[in-house]
Amino acid sequence: MNATAPTFLIGIGIGDEELFFWVVMNSIGLFFATVKLMFFLRVSDKFVLLVELLFSVFVDITPFLLFFSIFIIVISLLYRISGVEVSASDYPDLNTYFLYAVQIFRNSIGDVATPDITFWTGKIAEGPRIAYFNIYYGWFLWIINVLANMIILLNFLIAIISQSYENVITRSSSVIYKGKCDVIYEITLLTNYLERTFGEEYQAQVFSLHSNVESEEVGANEGIVRPIKARIVKMNG
Repeated sequence: MNATAPTFLIGIGIGDEELFFWVVMNSIGLFFATVKLMFFLRVSDKFVLLVELLFSVFVDITPFLLFFSIFIIVISLLYRISGVEVSASDYPDLNTYFLYAVQIFRNSIGDVATPDITFWTGKIAEGPRIAYFNIYYGWFLWIINVLANMIILLNFLIAIISQSYENVITRSSSVIYKGKCDVIYEITLLTNYLERTFGEEYQAQVFSLHSNVESEEVGANEGIVRPIKARIVKMNG
């Protein structure tokens, strides 16, 4: 066993060559298990809007994340080109360009670190004009990064998330019923599979769900509820 392997792997028979695949496959399995758990949580009115909001936000912020990533890469390359240094002691064993990207990302979300211009301060005696130009240029890049990423783009992100929240709340009734229908459909597929595989003892049971709501709310949701009730009657008929 590799000395750097996680201690919880010691003694379970995993060698160095299998360690990578063990970590990757278990990480993928845990990710999909979490997604599936969130899917089934949608059967509860207390969780369905939260889960829907989470997935909606990830969809809505995709263009923003792409633009944000491009900006971080560009600033990282400019840092590298201009001679601004990043302490490698904080990021051991990382690729140089990835190290710069991580530092720029930290600056963008508020974990601000001032630029390290030690390289150019050591060149002042040799060529003060070029050295001072690059020193100020490094500080200029730092200000642009903080101004654009931390102040402007992060406020854009807050606005996008707020808009996603409004969109989900506006269609909350349809979101709640869609969540329940998706879970019922998933369970129906599972019970049908069990019935075909193991016999009629696993035959699907149909549950009738109702809710104490005021007449005005029933009328408002009648266009959604009526097709669902008709479908259940048809399945039981």
